[in-house]
Amino acid sequence: MGLSDFGAAVVQTLLGVFEPIDDALESPEAFGRLMIRMGWDPPAETQFLQSVTAFLGTRPLLQAARDLVAEQQVSGGMSEADVAKLIDQGVAIIDSLRNLVGRPPPSGVAFPLNQQVFWDTFLTDLLQELFIAFLEEAHPSWFAVLYLLGVVDEVSVSADPTIRRIAYVKRVLNWSRLPKLVTSPTGLAADVYGWGGNLQADKLLGRLSTAMHAFGVPARLRLPGHVAVSDYFDPGPDLDALRQLEVRIHGEIGGVVVVGLNFHR
Repeated sequence: MGLSDFGAAVVQTLLGVFEPIDDALESPEAFGRLMIRMGWDPPAETQFLQSVTAFLGTRPLLQAARDLVAEQQVSGGMSEADVAKLIDQGVAIIDSLRNLVGRPPPSGVAFPLNQQVFWDTFLTDLLQELFIAFLEEAHPSWFAVLYLLGVVDEVSVSADPTIRRIAYVKRVLNWSRLPKLVTSPTGLAADVYGWGGNLQADKLLGRLSTAMHAFGVPARLRLPGHVAVSDYFDPGPDLDALRQLEVRIHGEIGGVVVVGLNFHR
């Protein structure tokens, strides 16, 4: 990959990450859907879009980045200065959102858009979610690995009607877990899944299933079959909490081998 191609790839990736913001600024309803996705109840009053668009300030930056990429594609080559300009444009998009944290909210908008606690939380969470969502769509295998390792993780957020917060599951990036894969793999498993203690079997099996799908291995989380239950487990109420990760492996001479991994929830 040439230098100009690398610069264009960096900016095109950033455009892919931040495209949902541009889409959300198409209408009050679209921005309301983004708020709900991020765990916020949108205001009933819809005359906020112009103020919010100006406050975010991302649209001119995104369009400038698109224009630079288009110029590169037309000319078929770029100088080092052009590549630096492309990368600077991408960094400017990120900085434009990060620098809004701590700033006073826009005026003339309805609650909660007029609250600094909304913008500080919303923007911080949004930057993580946009990157995770892009990774999940554009690079599912990388997403699956990071999800399995707990670098991409999920945190339940409780509702708070006083600030129009709705209950949702927030996705976060926890890069500090990555070195543990080398320094303390058992500690990583304990941290992410409770391995060696109160094992979170649903979480483990669900993420194993996601990883297998990402690498083309058919798998599903299901209730175990009757044979597996009767052959390996004693009768009792705990059987209701038993789950099986089923993997179907097609043999070379035909047929399907079903491999089941059973855990209590």
